Amino acid sequence: LARQASSEGGDRPIVLNAANEIAVDAFLKQQIGFTEITELVSDCLNQSARQPISSIDDVLAVDSMSRQTAENWITECTGFWTRVCLSSVYIRWPTLRLITLIERQASPAPR
Repeated sequence: LARQASSEGGDRPIVLNAANEIAVDAFLKQQIGFTEITELVSDCLNQSARQPISSIDDVLAVDSMSRQTAENWITECTGFWTRVCLSSVYIRWPTLRLITLIERQASPAPR
């Protein structure tokens, strides 16, 4: 995504950076999964119309708009977050993605 945004130029690197910062923060807060970082950034790049950058005001406007788009993505995504525990597999609705959470505890040795 970064190489593509860089080659396209204009506002693309700004959108990528802003969305990535929001996505990584959401991941660290356990609001989204690791693989959703690229999904969020890609969606933000696809949703925003390309804009020429000619001033710092343009940069700040694109940055702000991209951050808001990313925040909205997270809100929509986590608004439907339902966890159903089935032997350490959680199901995410409505997208039905399986996220395997490995939580093994050492079982006590038999006496």
